[in-house]
Amino acid sequence: MALNDSQLGEILLAQSYVSEEELKVTQKSAKDRKTTLFAVLMEKGLLTQSLYEQALAEHYQLPFYDITETPPKPELIAKLPEEVARTYHAIIVKQEGNTLTVATSEPGEETLEEAIRINFEQVESTLPERGDTSPQSKGKKTQKKKPKTKPKKSGGLFSSKKAETAKEFTGKIHFVFTAQENIESALHHFRKPLATRFQQIIEQQGKVAPEILGEILDDAIELRASDIHFEPQEDIVIVRFRVDGVLHEAGRIPREHYEGVVNRVKIESNMRIDEHFAAQDGAIRHKSEAGAMDIRVNIVPIVDGEKIVMRLLAAYVRTLSLADLGFTEESQKILKAAAQKPFGMILTTGPRYGVHRCNS
Repeated sequence: MALNDSQLGEILLAQSYVSEEELKVTQKSAKDRKTTLFAVLMEKGLLTQSLYEQALAEHYQLPFYDITETPPKPELIAKLPEEVARTYHAIIVKQEGNTLTVATSEPGEETLEEAIRINFEQVESTLPERGDTSPQSKGKKTQKKKPKTKPKKSGGLFSSKKAETAKEFTGKIHFVFTAQENIESALHHFRKPLATRFQQIIEQQGKVAPEILGEILDDAIELRASDIHFEPQEDIVIVRFRVDGVLHEAGRIPREHYEGVVNRVKIESNMRIDEHFAAQDGAIRHKSEAGAMDIRVNIVPIVDGEKIVMRLLAAYVRTLSLADLGFTEESQKILKAAAQKPFGMILTTGPRYGVHRCNS
C-alpha cells in the first residue's frame, strides 16, 4: 500500500531527513497546489529518489537493495507466480543454496513470508488469507486463523490434488527493501513481447488500433519511458521507447494496421484525420491504473508515411532533480546560482539530433 503524505512526513521527520519547519512549509505547499508531498520535496531539492528509498529502508529496518544497479535474473523473478509477485510487491533477487533474498516494497504484509514459502517454484499461485493491515488494525489482538488457500484453476483433472501435495520452501528467507517502482519495473518480465501481443490482437479481429495503442502506452509507462516514437518503414512500423535518454526498440506494427493507429492517435489528440501532408501538434489525457497523464503528440509526414512522437509528461519524468540527473554538488551550486541571476541564459547543448532537455 502506497504511503500517504502524512505517513511519509512522519517517516522523513523521524529519520531526520527534513526538519519540522521544512515539513510544515512543504505540506502547506502540497495542499495549496493540490499535489503530493513527495513531488514538492523533490522539486525543492529536499529529497531525491535515492534518499527517499533509503529513508523507507531505515523505517522498515531492512537493508536497501537497488534493483537498477543489480537487476535480478529473469529466472529468479519467474520462481514466484506473477499474481503473488504483484499482490505482495515482492520478487526473488538472489538464491544461494537453501537461502532466498526477497526484495519487497511492502515488508509489513503479515502473510508475505507464508505466501513466498507455499508459492516458491510453483506454476499456479496459492494466496493465503490476508488480514486487515490498515493502521487502525495495528495493535489489535486477533485470533490467528488457519490460512485459506485459493488455487487457480488450471483445467486439469488433478489440479486440486497437485496443489495439496506441493511442497513448501523450508529454507531461510532474507528480506530487503526496494521501492515499489523498482518492483513494477522488474515485473515487466512477465509481460509477453509487444510483437506477440500485437499478433494476438490482430488475430482476435476486435478493435485493433485502440488495443495496440493501449498496449504500447501501458508498456511505456511501466518501463518509465519519457517518449514513444512510431517510425514507419517501407514494410513495417518500428515502435521505440526512450528510457533514461536512450531509444530502445519495443516492437513492430504490421504496416497494414498502422493507418488505423495513426487515425486513433489523431482522434484522441484532436487533430485532423484527413491531413496527411502537414505537421500537426496535439495532446492526450491518458488514464491508466497509475492515474491520469498528459501526453504531447507530434505527427510529421515523411517519405514512408506519418511519423508520431509522443512525450509522456509523467510524474516519474517531472520529479527528476539535478542530483537524479547526475550533477555533482559543485555543478548544482553553479547551475542554481546562474538560475537566480536576473539576466543571461542557460544553454543545454549536445550532438546534432540529440535530445536536449532542461529541468526547471
